[in-house]
Amino acid sequence: MVIIHVVGGFGNQLYCYALYEKFKSLGKEVKLDIGDYLPGAREPEKRALELPLLKNLSYEICTPKERFALTDDSRAFFCRVRRKLLGSKAKIYRENDRFDEKVFDLDEVYLDGYWNSEAYFSDITALLQEKIQFPVSSLEKNRIYAEKIKNEESVFLHIRRSDYLDPSCIDRYRDICTEKYYRRAFSYVKKMHEQRKNNGSVKKDAELKLYIFSDDPDYAKEAYQDLGGEIVDWNQGRDSFYDCMLMSLCKYHICANSTFSMWAARLSVRQDKVMIRPLYFDRYQKITPREAAEEWKAWVLIDGEGTVWK
Repeated sequence: MVIIHVVGGFGNQLYCYALYEKFKSLGKEVKLDIGDYLPGAREPEKRALELPLLKNLSYEICTPKERFALTDDSRAFFCRVRRKLLGSKAKIYRENDRFDEKVFDLDEVYLDGYWNSEAYFSDITALLQEKIQFPVSSLEKNRIYAEKIKNEESVFLHIRRSDYLDPSCIDRYRDICTEKYYRRAFSYVKKMHEQRKNNGSVKKDAELKLYIFSDDPDYAKEAYQDLGGEIVDWNQGRDSFYDCMLMSLCKYHICANSTFSMWAARLSVRQDKVMIRPLYFDRYQKITPREAAEEWKAWVLIDGEGTVWK
């Protein structure tokens, strides 16, 4: 059995689920560990488990006994004494910085990490698009905009700020999604749109429609008002994942260094979509531009200076 430790917010939960489906496609017995989201968790997650909010998403959950068999972290007195005297029997495999192909050869293992390289599941993207479905929103505005966006030459631009500006995080995430990144990405989209109009794949009178999504809409409006985009700011709290749904309906995707918007782009089923992401997710990554492009083959990568690497 393979057990995958589910961690983080909505986007990271989807990565864990994607790895789950990849193991299933390989014919392996696999389950998810959602224990950190349950009452009484030893290391409780700050965010809620949102996988159950998705429409008809199914997966198997491990039992505490199955988890303890691979993590050997039971608090029982006998287990604590045995570990002290004889050592741990844990079979935990932790994620590397890069795509790690040998993870698929493992069995009887507990997988701990985020697993957010495209290479882990790029061959089952169509399956994930089929399985990951959003429920119909109770908010009429979402239903109206969903219909508009999927029929337009729509572009989303996602800006994440709040937690990335925390003093404990700012050094890790600074200089990734800069103004140069966003403006170069939008310029890239406009150029491609014009090329498509010229070659006849898009109507001559079709215009781009920009939608800006952000956890700091006031900043987004002030910083990028010259781009003429519409700020989407009505999905809050439990309904915030409908931003991901609306973004997934766009044709052009300008992602932040955020798993949330990267999943929105990935879930889009538009055949002519263009997915743009920052070259690096954070400043701690030890990967060359060539290596990044190899792992994210379907994407356009742009660095903080506005250089396109694809």
